[in-house]
Amino acid sequence: AIATDDTITCWGDTAPRPADGFAGTYKAVSVGFLHTCAIATDDTIVCWGPVPAPEGVRWLTRS
Repeated sequence: AIATDDTITCWGDTAPRPADGFAGTYKAVSVGFLHTCAIATDDTIVCWGPVPAPEGVRWLTRS
C-alpha cells in the first residue's frame, strides 16, 4: 500500500511495516501473487518478490 506520506508499506503474516530497501516516495503500486512492482515519484520502477518460480510455472500480473 502507498501510505499518506507516499512511502510503501507491506504486510503478510505480520503487522504492516515499511518495505525494506525501497526508500523514497511512490505514486503507484501493483501487487501480484508472488511479486510487487511500484512506480516512484521520479518515474523509476522497482519490483520485488521471491526468487523466480520453477520452470513451467508462469504468473501474470497486469497493472
